[in-house]
Amino acid sequence: MNGVSWKKIKLWFLLVAFLGGVACAAEEHFQFFRLRGLRMSLQIGISEVELLSLIPDTEKRNWLLFWLHAKHMADYLESMYPLRTRISLTGWGFFEWKCRPLAPWFVLRWQGKEWYVDEEGLLWSTDLPENNIVKGIRRPSGPALLWGEEMPSPQAVVPEDRQIFRSRLPLGMLESWKKTLQLIGWFPLLEEWAVHKRSGTEIVTLRMTLEGRRILLVMDGRDQRWEDLKGAVDVIVRDLTPQQDAVYLVDATYDDKIVVRKNYE
Repeated sequence: MNGVSWKKIKLWFLLVAFLGGVACAAEEHFQFFRLRGLRMSLQIGISEVELLSLIPDTEKRNWLLFWLHAKHMADYLESMYPLRTRISLTGWGFFEWKCRPLAPWFVLRWQGKEWYVDEEGLLWSTDLPENNIVKGIRRPSGPALLWGEEMPSPQAVVPEDRQIFRSRLPLGMLESWKKTLQLIGWFPLLEEWAVHKRSGTEIVTLRMTLEGRRILLVMDGRDQRWEDLKGAVDVIVRDLTPQQDAVYLVDATYDDKIVVRKNYE
């Protein structure tokens, strides 16, 4: 390398170092990249102070670092607390941080433990301490749905270091069951309900009292005729003799008949 080329390289490095120093000094003095504003819209019980404590000082001084770290913070909060959060850039150094609680849709009883399920399929324990920290977590009406042991696990495979899980529940089917039961007026009457597998088919059982008779109604979970079955079941129930210690098993899983059997408890 000749002397002229070396001088050019040396001059270039000196110029870069000088400009870098000027930029650092200017940033230190004027703080062009400092976090200028963070508006919080919180519908939860976690305070702004607690959320701000998650932001390192380096990120408060440089909003670009904060923006890069925002998704990580959101993912952490959503994995440990029953909430949804979103951090969005609204201007140069200005952000908006929104949080809202998850809304339990129904309760699932699985392996002796109760779980909340929301309409997006998120799953978390009903006795999670964070349920008392996040405001707005309310238990939905109706009994818990017993998820049979032979049913596939409702919990997706996830790392252990989280408390809010993505489920693999058949949400469309569950929504259809609940809406239909509400429509025909049976859901408020439920004392227990459960789903089991029989020959590869989901079988739903409903325990309730109709017309003074204690009923255990068994139905095909994939059958679309639940509304039509109501009329037939009502007629059958009215013909049954009320007995305090009797539970009538009404099996409506057949295509062409409904079988009734009396059990005693």
